[in-house]
Formats: sequence, C-alpha cells, structure tokens
Amino acid sequence: MPTRLKRLELHGFKSFATPTTFVFDPGITAIIGPNGSGKSNIAEAVRWALGEQSYASLRGRRTEDVIFAGSAARAPLGMAEVSLTLDNESGDLPLPFSEITITRRAYRSGENQYFINGARVRLKDVLQVTASLGQAYTVIGQGLVDAVLSQRPEERRGLFEHAAGITGLRLKQAEAQRHLAETEANSTRLEDLLAEIEPRLRSLERAARQARESGEVRERLQAALLRLYAHQWRGARQRLHAAEAAEAAAAQAVEAATAAHAAARAALTEVEQRGAAQRAEVDRLAAETARLRAEEREVEHRRALAAERRAAQARRRDDLAQEAARLSGAYETAAREAQEASDGLQAIDAEIAEREAAIARLAEADATARAERERLAAALRQAEQAITEAERAALAAASRRDLLDQQERDLLATRDRLDREQRARAERLAELEAQAAAATKARDEARERLAALAAERERLEAALGAAAAARDEAERAMKAVERRLVERTTRLEALTRLRDSGAGLYAGTRAVLDAARAGQLQGIVGTLASLLIVPPELEAAMEAALGGHLQDIVVERWRDAEQAIAHLKRTQAGRATFQPLDTVRGSSVRAPRLDHPGVRGLAVELIDYDPRVEPIVTGLLGRVVVTDDLTATRAILRALPPGWSVVTLGGEITRSSGAVTGGARVKESGTLARERELRDLPAECRRLERELEAARAEVESRAAEVDRLRAERDALDRDIAAAREAGRAAEAALTRQQRLRDDEARAGAEEEQRRADVAERLARLDADRQAAERAGQEAAARRHAAAAERERLLVALREAETAGSDARLQDERSALAGLIERRRGLIAQQQRLAAEQQRIAAAIAEAERRAGDIADAIAALDTEVESLTAERERIAALLAAAEEQLGPARAAREEAAAAERAAREAVAGAEQRVRDAERERDRAALELERRRDEVNLLRERAAHDLGEGVDIDAALDAVDLDDTNPTTLQREVDRLRERLRRIGLVGEDAIEQYEREAERYTFLRGQLDDVHAAGEALRALLAELSRSMAEEFNRTFGEVAAAFEATFTTLFGGGKAKLLQVQDDDGATGVDILAQPPGKRLQSLALLSGGERALTAVALLFAILKVNPSPFCILDEVDAALDEANVVRVRDELKALADRTQFVVVTHNRATIEGADTLYGITMGDDGVSRVLSLRLPAEAPA
Repeated sequence: MPTRLKRLELHGFKSFATPTTFVFDPGITAIIGPNGSGKSNIAEAVRWALGEQSYASLRGRRTEDVIFAGSAARAPLGMAEVSLTLDNESGDLPLPFSEITITRRAYRSGENQYFINGARVRLKDVLQVTASLGQAYTVIGQGLVDAVLSQRPEERRGLFEHAAGITGLRLKQAEAQRHLAETEANSTRLEDLLAEIEPRLRSLERAARQARESGEVRERLQAALLRLYAHQWRGARQRLHAAEAAEAAAAQAVEAATAAHAAARAALTEVEQRGAAQRAEVDRLAAETARLRAEEREVEHRRALAAERRAAQARRRDDLAQEAARLSGAYETAAREAQEASDGLQAIDAEIAEREAAIARLAEADATARAERERLAAALRQAEQAITEAERAALAAASRRDLLDQQERDLLATRDRLDREQRARAERLAELEAQAAAATKARDEARERLAALAAERERLEAALGAAAAARDEAERAMKAVERRLVERTTRLEALTRLRDSGAGLYAGTRAVLDAARAGQLQGIVGTLASLLIVPPELEAAMEAALGGHLQDIVVERWRDAEQAIAHLKRTQAGRATFQPLDTVRGSSVRAPRLDHPGVRGLAVELIDYDPRVEPIVTGLLGRVVVTDDLTATRAILRALPPGWSVVTLGGEITRSSGAVTGGARVKESGTLARERELRDLPAECRRLERELEAARAEVESRAAEVDRLRAERDALDRDIAAAREAGRAAEAALTRQQRLRDDEARAGAEEEQRRADVAERLARLDADRQAAERAGQEAAARRHAAAAERERLLVALREAETAGSDARLQDERSALAGLIERRRGLIAQQQRLAAEQQRIAAAIAEAERRAGDIADAIAALDTEVESLTAERERIAALLAAAEEQLGPARAAREEAAAAERAAREAVAGAEQRVRDAERERDRAALELERRRDEVNLLRERAAHDLGEGVDIDAALDAVDLDDTNPTTLQREVDRLRERLRRIGLVGEDAIEQYEREAERYTFLRGQLDDVHAAGEALRALLAELSRSMAEEFNRTFGEVAAAFEATFTTLFGGGKAKLLQVQDDDGATGVDILAQPPGKRLQSLALLSGGERALTAVALLFAILKVNPSPFCILDEVDAALDEANVVRVRDELKALADRTQFVVVTHNRATIEGADTLYGITMGDDGVSRVLSLRLPAEAPA
C-alpha cells in the first residue's frame, strides 16, 4: 500500500483558531463551503507543513500572516501549528516508522520549528523526507494549474523531473558539485603550501648539516673551556677563602665591640630606667601634693556651702513658726464669727415665722376690696393708655414737623455741599491726571534703568565667574609650584645630608672627604663622579663602565695623594684610589668604525666633564663603546681590538674576550644620578622659587580683581534694588492714582444721583408738613377727653383704697422680705467662714510638714559639716606627709641624672670603638666583595660559555687538573671559537626544524594525492548522475507525453495535444505544450480560453499522475473554470486515478462533490473562526 495522507491537525493556522482535525480515507475527499470560509487554508496548511518557504504562495508576506490574527469576538493567537500524519506502511519514505507525523510550528517573532514524530529537526531534514512526494504536483493551489501553462519551457522541465523521480538525483548532483569545488580549492591550497615549503626545506637541510658539525666543535670547545675555567677557578677560590678569613676576624672584632657597646647601652638603659623611676616618683609626689591641695580647697568650699545652707534652713524654720502662730489666731477669729452667724440665723428664723402668720391673716381681709380696686385700676389704665396714645400722636406730629424742617435744612445744606464738592473734585481730577503722567514717566524710567542695570550685572557676573576661575586656576598653579618646590627642596636637603654623611661611599673615600672639609688635607678636588656631567639616559651605562672608579678621588698633585694615603693609614680609616692630575696621562687610541645600528659611540665622547680630568676620563672610558642593547653589542664585538669593552644603556658590560656581565638594571638613585641631582636641584629650586613668587603675585592680582568685581557687583545690586524699589513705588503711585481717579468718578456719579434725590425730596416736604400739622391737632383733642376721664377714675380709686388693709399687708410683706434677705446673707457668711477655716487648717498642716522637713535638712547638714571637717583634717595630714617625701625624692632625681650622664659618656666611647671596628670590617668586606666579584664574574663567564643549565661550581670542582699550561688552553679555546665562527651561527633546533618540516612536506604531498583521487571520483560520479538523470527524464517524458495525448482527448471529447522537448539559446532543455481542442486548429496555449487552459493543465497533471502516481494530491478549485460537462469528465478521470492516488479536492461543483467518498463542510462564524462538518458518503451500489 503506497504512502497516503491519514490526518491533518491545525491549531492557530490562519482562520483555524481552535484545534481542528481532518481524517482522510483512501479515495476522494471533497471540501466544500462558501467563499471566505477557509477551505483554501487547508491546502495551504499541507503545503506549509511540508516546508514551503515562499509566503507569497501562502497568500502572505511574513510568518505572522499564517497565525490567527483575531477578530472582534476573539483575541489573536501567538502561535500557529500544523501536523501532517502520513501512512508509511510501504516504507516509501526514508524513515523506519509506519506512521510519520510532520509538524511545523511558527511564532509571531518569526521563529519556525520543525518536528518529525515529536523530535525537533531541521527544515533540511523535512525536505529530505518529503522529496519523493513531488510537492510540485502534490498540492495544486488556486492559480497554480494555470501557472503550469504560463511557465517558460525550461521552468516547466522541473515538473517533469519531479515526475521522473530525479529530484533526489538532482540534490546528489548539487552535493557532488559542491564537494568537487571544495576538493579543487583544497588541491590549490595544498599545491601553494608545497611550493612554499620546498625552498625552506632545502635551506633547513643545509642548516641541519651545519648544526651537526657545529655540535661536534662545541663539545670540544666545552671540554677545553671547562679545563681553562677550572684552573682560574682554583686560584680565585683560594684568594676568596683568604678574604673570608680576614673578614671573619674583622667581624669578630666588630662583635666584641658591639657586645661592649651593648653592655654599656644596657647599663645606660638601667641608669635611665632608675632616673626615669626617680623622675616619675618626683612627678607623682608633686602631682599628689597638687591633688591634695585641690581636694583640701574643694572640701573647705563644700563645708562652707553646707554651713551656709544650714543657716538658711534655720531662718526658714523661724519664718514658718511665725506663720503658724498667725494662722492659729486667724482660725480662732473665723470660728468665733461663724458661731455668731449661727446664733443670728436662729433668731431670724423665729421672726420670719411670726411675719408669715401675720401676712396670712391680713390677706383674708383684703380679698373683697381687691376686686373693686382692680376694676377701677383697669379703667384707669385704659384712660391713661388713651392719654398716652394721644400724647404720642401729638408728639409724633410735632416730631414729624420738626423732622421735616430739619430734613429741609439738611437737604439745602447737602445741595450746597454737593456743589462745593463738585468743584473740588474737578480740581482733584486735574491734579490726579498730572500726578499719573509723572508716575508713568517715573515707572518707564525705572524700567529702563533696571534693564540696563540687569544687563550690566550679567556682564559683571560673567566677568566675576571668569575672574574667580582664573584665581582658582592661579591658586592651583601656585600650590602645584609650591608642592614641587617643597619636593625638590626636600630632595636637595636629603641628597645634601647623604653627601655630607658620605652615604654610599667607601669608608676610605668618606674619611678623605671629611678630612678635606675639616681642612686637614689639601689639594682634594673631589670624587670623579662629582666632576662628570652625564646625560640621564647614559647614567646606568657609565656607572656600569666606571664601577668603583666613580669613587676615585681626584687630587691636584701626587704629593696630595701621598698625604691623603698617610692620613688613611694614620687614622685606620680604610683605603681609597687617587687620581693625581699632575701624573695621570691619558692614552690616545685609534677608535674602530662604530657606524653600526644601535651604537651610540665612544663613552668618552658622549659625556661632559671638567677639562682638568680629561686624562683621567680618557684613560677610563677611552676604550668603552656605548650601545643600545646586547644585540648591537654582539654586532660590533668582533670588530673591537683586545682590551676594549662595550656597555649597553641598560648597564650590561661585554669584554673583548666575549664575557658579558648584566642583570638587574642599575637603580635610578645611583651615584651619577645623585650627583646630577645635586648639580641641577639648586637651579631648579631657584627657578621654582621665582615661579612661586610669580604665581603668588598672579594669585594676589586675580584675587584683587575678584574683590573689585564683587564690590562692583554689590554696588550694582544696591542700584538694582533701588531701581526696583523706585519702579515698585512708581507702579504703586500709578495704581493709587488710577484708583483715586476711579473713586472720584464713582463719587461724582453718586453725587449727581444724590443731587437729583435732594431736589425730589425738597418738592415732597411741603405736603408732608401740612399732613403732620393736621395729625397734631387731632391728637390734642383726643388727649383732652382722655385726661378728664382719668381724673374721675382716680377719685373713685382713692376712695376704694382708703377702705382696704393693703398698706399693713404690704408693710408685713416688706419686713418679711428684709428678714429673708438677712437670713440669706448670714448663710453665705457662715459658708465663707467654714471655707476659711478649712483653708487655714490646711495651711497650718503644710507649715508643720515643712517645719519637719527643715528640721531633717538641718540635721543632715550638721552631719555633712562634721564629715567635711574630718575630711579636711585627713587631707591636711596626707598633704604634710607628701611634702615631707618630695624633698628627698628630688635629691635622688639629681643623683640619677648625674649617673645617666656618666653612662652616656661610656656609651659614646663604646660607639666610637664599634665604628673603628666596623671600618676595619668594611675594609675586609670590600676586599671580600672584590674576591667574590672575581669569583662571580668567573662563574658568570663560565656559565655563559659552558651553558646556563650547568652547575658551574660542581663542574669546576670536579675537574682533575693536569700540568697543562692555562695559556695553551686559552689558545685551544680561541682556535675552536674561530672555527665555530667560520661555521656560522646555526640555531640549536635546526635539525629538529628540518625533520619536522620534512615530515610536514611528506604529509601534505600524501594529502594532495588523496585530494586528486577524490576529485576524479567526484567527476566520475557527476558524469554517471548526469547520464542517469537524462535517461530517466527521457523515459518519463515519453510516457507522460503519450498519457497526456490520451488524457487530453478524453477530457476534451476529441482533439489532440502533444509535448515537445526544446532547447533555448544557452542549450538548456525545456518542455513545450501544443494543444488542438476539437474543432480548432493547432495553436499556442496563449490563444486558449480560460476553460480550455484549465482543462489542458488538468490533462497534463493527470498524465503525470498516471505515469508516476503521487501518494496523495490536493486540488484547490482546479475545476472552477470548467463547465458542467467538462467537470463530469474530470470527475470520472479522478475516480479512475483514485485507485493509486489519494485526492483531497476543494470545490464548489456539484458533479465533483457527487464523486467524493468523504465530504467536509467548512463554515465561518461571526468570530472569524473556521468550523468543520464531516460526512462520509455511502459507497455506490454495484451495477
């Protein structure tokens, strides 16, 4: 059973937002649905899963176009995934699985992932697996049917190559061509490498022969050198042992002197400790005495304070006693008054009871007469009210008249006043206008001045900033100069102290210079180092070349040298080398050619010196050449005569014999560098002092400029403030003038209104006055009548009151009220007195409590005074004892000071003996150092000549010396070295390099032969592939051409068509199609109708499927342009092909649907998501 499509799963691919699964059975599966429902997305999903990279073929432009983009009802997705499951029971696909699921997954970031059966793979792996499916005609999308006919013949050839199954061969051919190109490139590279290696190999072969000969000579030279150095080593070691013995003896003497010095120092330390103890005791006693005196003063002060506080407490106690006596008297007085108030209250209560009984009796008799009096009183009140109302009305009328008269006078006065104010207002408005003009002018002038002042201030601020920056920069520069001056001065002082102390000088040299400065020796010019002027870059070389000669002492005459040597012998101060100017003669030598790279020249010509010491310098440096490094040294070494030496800038010395001395670079603070600094630093310090004075002057100048600018700025700020204040005053005045003008305008309008009101009110006053006079007359008549009625009622009321007892009742009630009021006063007095008693009692208790506290405080203070008195007496006793001890302690301190001075003198003598012993030891050490230098130099020369890896001491000690003369050995060494020179310089690894390079050459030659063989094999493979592809293509083309002619006739119901192989101008083979529908003549494809073109393309596709059936084929609306009759013929042809090929057809035609075995319906809801409905159709009944 061939490979077939089993299942298609989509999730997030285009419109299939939800997971959707299609199961495909053998035969024909039809997919139907309305336009835009997503049917074509199924065909594109299969193409995409099979590795399609052209998004244009998928109706998109980038990866995110195949991911569900969302809708109004559903959010977009971030991933699209399609899984295509193939049945591989036949094993047609090159994987050992019966079922293969190919999955492709894409993200919006553009990332694509591929899986086969869940395992992550590459796109290349997917294409290799599906190469045999013939994707070009496996998925036929919309428009692709017509595209087959629109292709050029050479483009159409690919369709037939897929049908012929040579796509895999085409991939193999491309792979073989790529390998062949790589092979040819490798061959070219190998040939270039061999051409480059061959000359070098021949050169290395010659060097290897020389190396072997050189090795033999070196071995003989090594043996001769070993014997020569052994002779020299024996003598040097003997001299070294003698020097070591002398140095050990001197060291023992130093140790003995040091021990004596240590004993003296220990004794001094002990004496100093005793003296320190005595001084400490005196200091302690003095401090104790001072402390006791201070404590005594403190205790006396505290005792006086305690006594004063006790006297104060006693005075407070007396005051409290007096206060308590006064409070007791006041309490007794208050108690007596309270008792009197209580007695008076009882008497008043009895009298009140009697008055209340009398009032009750009189009230019963008065009840009858009261009613008549009340009636008459009511009538009287009515009459009086009528009189009052009449009088009020008359008064109101009179008042109204007076008011109207006054209003008239007021209105007339108001009118006159308004006239006067109108005239004054006009004057004020004119004055305000003038003031406003002046204020406006003042404001404008203030603004202009403020603007000018602000601009000037900005200028001053900029100038001040620049001046401050310049001052700060000048201060930094001054500090930098000051810091450099301090550093240089400190350095000069340190160097001067070192020079004066003779640091770094041999003991003998130091002693001679000290004697010369003390005036004990004459004719001492100085050390050689102090008379040379050496450039800094040559200091290390000159120090190495001159070595100990830098400390040679230059003297005027031979006699001066003799005196100095005698002084050294006399003082046992050491040894020194002297250079008398009257006896030293320089040597004139002929310099060799020094025009080599890296050679600076003769040392004597590269430095400056005092002309007097020229013979000395010539003798020491006349045969010394200065070079940059050891490479330049080696280049000129053989050109130098015997006795010459070469020194490098780094301080390495090479003798004419070939010996090299070197190592760590000479320190910067060497003798010459120190002398140079001593010469240069005074001038530099003077220069820095001048620079410092100039810098200080500059700082002062800059500071003065800053102060001046600040003063100008402050003055300008005051002017600006004044201008702003003037502007604000002008603005305020202007605002005030405007407000006043507005107020005057409003007042004028209001006065005009009031003038009109005054005129109107004057017109109404006459009518109001007449009405007021009539109302006054009417009120006078009513008052007269009411007054007569009131007189009558008064007579009747007096008669009724004469007959009653109201007077006595009223008297009783008045007396009762007085008694009640007196009782209330007594109760208040009683309460006040009780409160006063409580207050006085509380005050008495508080006084008693405070008196007790004061008594306790007085007792405590008495105790404190007694205690402080005893403490004062104790401190006085201690102070007397301390003063008694202080005198003897001071005497003991003086004795200890005298002993300390004696011990110091003993230490000084011991130190002098130590210095003498150390000078002797230094002389022995110097001799030992020279012998060690001799041994080390011999060791270095031997190490240089015999090899760094040799244990020189052991090798030289192990040599058995014979009677051979060292001179004979030296001649043998020179002869062997000359032979080595003639052989030439050959690297020690020449033999190894030759063997390594020969091995590489052999390997590359073998590689080149293998590459040539591989190239021939690839060319044979390409020829075989080309032949196989051509044969298979021709066979398949013939079969497809025959099937195409038959299928064309079947689908068109007649007519004919054929396929032709054609070649273009470049020789490329293509496929052309000729078609002749029924009833038409043979014509080009471009002249066919749309339906004829579609049917011709379907005929070609069916022909290919007949010759090379595809496992499955997906057709996307390939029948859209066909009429019903042609659709029926295409359906029948599909059903015939369905036996060997599985078809999935996207269609709208009923006839195609009728031929389907399975039916899927696609719809799309409002949310933009495609949905699926499946239907498996029953098989047709056999005819």
